[in-house]
Amino acid sequence: MRQSSGGYASTYAFLDSPLIQKIRAEVFDHDIGQHSWTTVTELDEFLVDLELTESGRLLDFGCGPGGPLTYLVMNADVTATGIELDADALRLAKNRADQYGVAEKIEFQQVDANRELPLDNETFDAAISVDVVMHLIDRKDVFADIARVLKTHGRLLLTDAGIVAGQVSNEQVQRRSYNGFSQYVADGFNEAALRTAGFELLKKEENSQSPIDICNRRFTARTRYKTELIDMLGRDAFDREQAYLETMVELYSSRALIRYRYLCRKV
Repeated sequence: MRQSSGGYASTYAFLDSPLIQKIRAEVFDHDIGQHSWTTVTELDEFLVDLELTESGRLLDFGCGPGGPLTYLVMNADVTATGIELDADALRLAKNRADQYGVAEKIEFQQVDANRELPLDNETFDAAISVDVVMHLIDRKDVFADIARVLKTHGRLLLTDAGIVAGQVSNEQVQRRSYNGFSQYVADGFNEAALRTAGFELLKKEENSQSPIDICNRRFTARTRYKTELIDMLGRDAFDREQAYLETMVELYSSRALIRYRYLCRKV
């Protein structure tokens, strides 16, 4: 069994409000509607690694509000399917795709991550899953299901910011898991699970600096707009988010947690 976190509901509810857009513009060099650690620089690297062609089909497992997926479709000129459980996130994703003129190229589906993907076998040329895997109960099932819907030699690119490499206290785990259910695994766990699912690992790269930089910027920007954010979200929500951001910087700066990017090919 597997399950999405669902803990991003409050984030999605205000994601495209004028205030959050203003903060996001200060945090990211290029605002595409992202809410995690993904930058346009990283997405440009995705475009190279995925080897997408104009006739290709791309799956985004856990597309959220659709920022990265919309960017990839715009720049690779492919068709795509975005899978997401949260209705608010899907609404934002559809609006974003329409805003950038690619609505006809992206199909969005509301899918319960506990269940098998309602997609045909060997449908997609490539798949991405950006900072989603740590919020799933059984990633082994997920990897196998993604392999099922990929064509032979299709590529999967996923990121996981929940790799344990040092000491992490229970208080830090609680603060790091602010967005809901989270699983942390040892280095090597994902590689073994991917092999079992039928993937060959082509590349593994660390990108822990991205959470550090973005959390620092987000903390600073949110402090600047503290009064407005408290009016919007409430004092408790504001304080918990700030504690989360501080904890993120602590964990990744000390290398207690690591974020990796995995590029795989279905064999």
